[in-house]
Amino acid sequence: MAAQPQVFNTALKHLQRTAAYTSPNSRSYDYLRTHVANSLVARLDDIKRPFPLALDLGSGPGYLSNELGADSALTGSGGIGGVEKIVNIDGCIPALERDQHLPPSQTLVSSYNLNHSITSTPLPFPDASFDLAISSLSLHFVNDLPNLLSEVNRVLKPDGCLLFAMPGGGTLPELRSSLILAESERKGGVSPRVGPFVDPTDVGTLLTSSGFKMPTVDVEDVKIGYADAYTLMRHLGGMGESNAGVGKVENGQGDYDTFLAASCLYREMFGELGEEGDDILGQEEEGEGEGEEGGGGYNYVPATFQIIYGIGWKNHESQQQPDERGSAQGKIGFVEVEKS
Repeated sequence: MAAQPQVFNTALKHLQRTAAYTSPNSRSYDYLRTHVANSLVARLDDIKRPFPLALDLGSGPGYLSNELGADSALTGSGGIGGVEKIVNIDGCIPALERDQHLPPSQTLVSSYNLNHSITSTPLPFPDASFDLAISSLSLHFVNDLPNLLSEVNRVLKPDGCLLFAMPGGGTLPELRSSLILAESERKGGVSPRVGPFVDPTDVGTLLTSSGFKMPTVDVEDVKIGYADAYTLMRHLGGMGESNAGVGKVENGQGDYDTFLAASCLYREMFGELGEEGDDILGQEEEGEGEGEEGGGGYNYVPATFQIIYGIGWKNHESQQQPDERGSAQGKIGFVEVEKS
């Protein structure tokens, strides 16, 4: 069997996440993860059945468990989706332990932490252990994603649900374009500065090839304003989301000019004029940008995060099944209708 190509440097990603979650300002960069976790749990709330035991893949400090416990189940006990217990699994100890010294934010869902990287398979659980597997912004740096999804299918009970959110291929197009143009002009070539992401059109195939049934995929574009490109890149680092691709070029001499050019191009091509009261990240610390003459506003640069939401179900006899091939009693074609 051929070795799985290594797209991401998992050791580097671990160092990035460790630095992010040990930073004293770590919680300042939770805004995107909190938003996506909230949206993911809202989708779970639309499923009218309970999932007493859940597994959170790449949990971090517990974004999903906090959201699940924010409200009680529609029927029965537990939090949203009828979740009563959740196992948080993550290979980054500082991420798991960051909020342990804080008072619990909710009491409806009991959580248990397990230090195990989701990039290491097999998962340390018996077959058919969980009613629900859920993951928020943690699957995009896994090298062998099909193998991980097959493992998730194994540990789910029959008719168990996989619900996840991950960045899609349309994430950070503004930053990607600016860096490509700047590096082409300054160095005469380009290198991978923004990590690769899964294309939304491939997610359904990825789920079915891993054994899941009835896949459902939808996409949300989240646009966030930043004072400038440097603020955006600092926030990505604060989230632990700096580039960790195997082809990543180490910053060296001449990169300052490249990033300066990219920042100028970013503002020139994508800069927008905000209104007073807009929440522009980094505005207070960076100072207001130059407003348009007479406009009373200020410039900011938008960053687009394409978030893919996916649902898949482990096979069960109660699920809808296609009829046997060739069993149709009629042909699809034109139907003649006579006027009365």
